[in-house]
Amino acid sequence: MSEVGYLKPEMDGGDEVLIGQIRTLELAVDLSLRPTGEGPRSRRPSHLIFAKSAQGRLTQIGSAWTKEMNGADRVGETFLSLTLDDPSFARPLNVAAFKDAETGDYTITWRRRQAGNGAAPNA
Repeated sequence: MSEVGYLKPEMDGGDEVLIGQIRTLELAVDLSLRPTGEGPRSRRPSHLIFAKSAQGRLTQIGSAWTKEMNGADRVGETFLSLTLDDPSFARPLNVAAFKDAETGDYTITWRRRQAGNGAAPNA
C-alpha cells in the first residue's frame, strides 16, 4: 500500500470534520470530509468529500463510507473507504483512510486492485 495523504479531525460547530490532502504524481487536492450522520452498517455514505474549485468554491468531489474491519485481530475497528471523482479525473480514485488510535489522525492509502484469480496482473 502507498500512503497518498492524510486527514485530521477538526470541530466545525458541533460536527467533527476531517481536513487533509491527497497527493499523487498527477493529483494534488485539499479535502474536507463532512459527516452525513450515517453509520458503518448503512449503504449511504457516512461523509461527503469537498474540495475547493479553481474559483475558490467548495465542490463535492466524492463520498466516503465507514466500514468495519473483519480480520481476526481487528474485528470491530473501522476505516473510511473514499471514492473521489470529478469530470477532470481520467477515472475515479478509490482510497482508504485508517485512523491512528493514539493521535486520531487518518492515513490515506492506495493499493492497485489485483487480478481476481490471485495472480499478479501482467506488466
